[in-house]
Amino acid sequence: MQSGERFLELWMMKECGHLNTLVRIQLDYRVAPQCPALNPFGFHPMAIHPADIPCFLMLEVQKTRDNNKMASDSSNCSDHGCLPPELITDILFQLPVKSLGRFKSVCKSWNSLISTHNFAKSHVQFQISSTSNNPSALTSVLLISPHPGFVLSCDLKLLNGHSFDAAIDAGLISPLKLGFPLPSSTTFPPLGSCCGLVCIVETMSMTANSKTLCVFNPTTKEFRYIPFPNTEDYWPARHWASGLGFVPSFDDYKIVLLKQTVTFIANDRVYHNTADVFSLRDGQWKVLDSSNSNLDASLGGAYLHTRSPAVWSNEALYWVVPSFPVGPLGSFFILEFNLAKERFSRAANVEHIRDADDRIMYDLQNLSIGVIAQKHVCVGQIYSMQSGEQFLEMWMMKKFGELNRLFILQLGSDITRRNLRLLGFTPNGLVWLVSAAPGRQEILLLDPSQNRPAYVLFAEKYVHHVMSYTPSLLSPS
Repeated sequence: MQSGERFLELWMMKECGHLNTLVRIQLDYRVAPQCPALNPFGFHPMAIHPADIPCFLMLEVQKTRDNNKMASDSSNCSDHGCLPPELITDILFQLPVKSLGRFKSVCKSWNSLISTHNFAKSHVQFQISSTSNNPSALTSVLLISPHPGFVLSCDLKLLNGHSFDAAIDAGLISPLKLGFPLPSSTTFPPLGSCCGLVCIVETMSMTANSKTLCVFNPTTKEFRYIPFPNTEDYWPARHWASGLGFVPSFDDYKIVLLKQTVTFIANDRVYHNTADVFSLRDGQWKVLDSSNSNLDASLGGAYLHTRSPAVWSNEALYWVVPSFPVGPLGSFFILEFNLAKERFSRAANVEHIRDADDRIMYDLQNLSIGVIAQKHVCVGQIYSMQSGEQFLEMWMMKKFGELNRLFILQLGSDITRRNLRLLGFTPNGLVWLVSAAPGRQEILLLDPSQNRPAYVLFAEKYVHHVMSYTPSLLSPS
């Protein structure tokens, strides 16, 4: 308007030839300078740029309140001149979890919508998809340290280039209070992470009746304790692996624990492989027969030696397993577990063929697996040459049975440190590395396209594990 007032007007075409006015809002003077033309942002499915969504929705609610169009019980926003319910739902999907917590207090209909299990499932899937398709997006990070024992959940952008120890001391971020001691060594890493839920082991001093597993949501602080199956069989176990995955077709989470013991009979190795599966929906463990589940055939005599938990994609869990001792040094395969069918298989193999003069030193701790763009299983490996050069090699499985090399990257001098260790990947393809130096630790987030650290965290306290996760409203109960 010539007076300087600015208005936002929306129309919707519900049928051909008819364009109906949805709403006309006079923008508040504090908001108008931040909301220029609507054209650059577009509409559904994004509606408005995500950074402006909370402001837009609150303006809408404030307008109806000022005009006395909202009932005293605030029972249903859609009946009082607000946006259509389906458009409100699409906009709410784009908000972070903390904003959704505040928006639950706007009215009863929003509170009911946001509190439903179906909304929580759809919201986290939208967030995972948005993060995976945006190279600049970052999920939250979970840092686990057994000395003195804490789990820290934070946004990477808050800590870039800073020490998170100093941030804790200053009260800027606080460790999660889990109510139990964490392990005092790296024997038990996090068992897995999926759709905002994380599973870890409670304590090293396990007894048969102790509740030793904890599934928790770092965002909502909800916990669920689960007894460890046949504890005496898993501690101490020769080799074991774990994973946490979601089964959309059953609307259920499953925890999978694999154990392998080795005995020697007449100088021959005899492997005993077992798999335990826990259903969060049913609340029960069950033991899978290693023959019927195809576990023995899938491992094929290889050591079940994997340092990282399984990753989840398309109703399946995936582990990266070195082929030793039956395969060449440096070779590995991907072990798949179909969560719906509860059956194992070898998804892909990589066999290194090198000249005898190659002098490559492999470290099993520097083999890791991740999921990029929500659907592509990737494997990364760091190896060193005797000359001191270090390389990062990555493969991607685009379809079952085929693992294609993406690149071999010689790490730059600003990345290579002594005791460099590969931790994993973020959903948008960044690589987690940790570098130990005397008296301090550097946690690096590497952008392979630029061969330089994208984010660097400094830690005085020792950190054993770093895990990316997507904040969600899903409950472990």
